[in-house]
Amino acid sequence: MAAVDDLPVFWVAPSTDQVMIGFEEAEFSANGFGKFKRGSMPVAQFPNGGRIMYRPVDEERFTKARSSRRGRGAYLLVMDEFTYINRRTYYEILRPMLIDTG
Repeated sequence: MAAVDDLPVFWVAPSTDQVMIGFEEAEFSANGFGKFKRGSMPVAQFPNGGRIMYRPVDEERFTKARSSRRGRGAYLLVMDEFTYINRRTYYEILRPMLIDTG
């Protein structure tokens, strides 16, 4: 429960639809614990300040994602449908997010 321990967590998937499936499952599982905010950049926020950021990393958004996610660190990175995530996205954006936290 990294997010509950106030550590940065990202949940990524190849498309917005797939991200929303993960978001909705987490919201259901949390059973009222924390605040789940929908929108173009969904986030789950917990009472201690921890959060889970849900982001699509599809090919269309690769250029935008590269600039907005570079430099961000993550303690935990959940990659849903990993096989469909662009290899370049993984090596240039996602993998570096874990360097600081191991």
